[in-house]
Amino acid sequence: MITITSSPVRLSLFTTAFLLFLSSGYSGDLWEPNDSLAQSQELKNQTINDIHTFSSIDSATDEDWLHLSPGGITDKWVSAWIEDLPGGQEGADFDTKLELINGSTGAKVDENDDIGSIRQSGLAGSSFPQGASPTFRVLPFAADDLGPYRLYTLIRSSDPSFVTQDLEPNDNAVQANSLPNGNNFFGTLSGANDEDWINIANPFPLGSEFGVAVKNESSGVADFVVEVFDSTGTQKFLPRLNHDGGTGADDFLVFPLGTINVMNYRIRITSRSGSGNYRVFTGFFTPTDREFHCTPLSPVQIPDNDPGGADRIITVNENIQVDNLNVLVGIEHQNIVDLRLELTHIDSGNTSVLYDRDCFGPDLAVTFDESGRGLICPQHLVGDRFVPSDSFNPFLGKSVQGDWRLRVVDQTSGDTGEVDVWCLEFEEASQISAAPFNCNSPYTGPMSGPIQIKDSTGQGVAFTEDTIVISDQGTIADMNVFVDVTHDSIAQVGLSLTNLESGLSVPLYAGTGCNGKRVSAVFDDEGAAAPCPAIDPMTPILPNAQGASLDTFENRQL
Repeated sequence: MITITSSPVRLSLFTTAFLLFLSSGYSGDLWEPNDSLAQSQELKNQTINDIHTFSSIDSATDEDWLHLSPGGITDKWVSAWIEDLPGGQEGADFDTKLELINGSTGAKVDENDDIGSIRQSGLAGSSFPQGASPTFRVLPFAADDLGPYRLYTLIRSSDPSFVTQDLEPNDNAVQANSLPNGNNFFGTLSGANDEDWINIANPFPLGSEFGVAVKNESSGVADFVVEVFDSTGTQKFLPRLNHDGGTGADDFLVFPLGTINVMNYRIRITSRSGSGNYRVFTGFFTPTDREFHCTPLSPVQIPDNDPGGADRIITVNENIQVDNLNVLVGIEHQNIVDLRLELTHIDSGNTSVLYDRDCFGPDLAVTFDESGRGLICPQHLVGDRFVPSDSFNPFLGKSVQGDWRLRVVDQTSGDTGEVDVWCLEFEEASQISAAPFNCNSPYTGPMSGPIQIKDSTGQGVAFTEDTIVISDQGTIADMNVFVDVTHDSIAQVGLSLTNLESGLSVPLYAGTGCNGKRVSAVFDDEGAAAPCPAIDPMTPILPNAQGASLDTFENRQL
């Protein structure tokens, strides 16, 4: 909540368009109108990925309807859960209701429990028939359960060939049962002393969040716990399930991008109390505004010291233009200093070099992303994003339809390896050009459209300013600032907020070292650390300048 006396507030940008919102709260519902089954909005399916999206519940009578068309999956299990995000009107027992609807008939299949004060709750492993599209209805449990949320969705085939059974003994990491990607795991815990271990290998594609859903089939008598470890079973990535639904309830867990930096890992299922059956569903989430196209998980050998290299082809059928393109690779090799990677759109002939003998050491499992960070050697991190050797500009603004080739050339004899998988990740131009944020604050910059940022043209720092005049009386209780800026190089841009009457100024953002082209963020002293680039306005972030704090403006009579 912001309450502020009459005073002008200025946003300064030094170094093509920007928007400023000084906000007491925010809304991120991109899908309206979607207030009924008839208005249900389709979440864009990924080729091999599961989906998450973000939206918001903005009033006690608001509801969101979203649906998926799961392609060729026949009878299936559907898991979905809500993660309530900070920034809303949070009641004493903050929770968001999620219902699973048969989109063909309108009948309710399942719904989550109002367990209160748990930011992640939902439904796991609900049976769903062939031909029906899973449809999700999101609404508040209570009038004060308002605000932004993420919706995670997992769809898994219920065909017996996709079900892996708990086979004893599997009571430690060494005895772990294997769970192929895309399958699900059925198990039984005989009591509080029993534990089941599952081995997950090659969690591709790389640039995604990893999620686990546990369906509790103990008829409400057991309290299960899911934990994720490294491949040795010794390093635990979280101390325990971070949002525990309690006895008899389904449990859900999401690891943010880059949290799990290993190629193989272990899942452990235990019970705090009671015995019973469970199912485990795992998945790798990407936002709904991204497409993933990947080769199958079938290794191709890289010929040793051969200029012909190893080629793998991806065919994209969609005739769409993109404004963002990233490349994910999973390569096993004894020494990647031998390797050169080239990306080619065969139909146009455009080529970019991704990697050119930059690092010593084994294996290359990263995402090449122009918004990533500078190359770090050795290269072992699953899910990390690094700048490619060449720009992706030859591919941007053009259709992605056609054949794409990744060529991996080993240029030195002695070391060998293979290409396990590679993926194209892209965003449509129409999707990322629109601001993914709706601000409901009355304190908005008086702009009829984008404002061009002045170029320094070699003459030192150039300032571009916009002013909001606020006439309300009172003092500031809390201040957050939403900014949406696009620029050819965010590394050249800085943002600051100034009260012109007092002269008090706070730096919000310095793009130094960030290779992105956009900042779209809510700056909030209770937010998370600022990523590079800052492009997710549904996750408030801290001002990234050292010592900067919007709390400086609080409790002031301005």
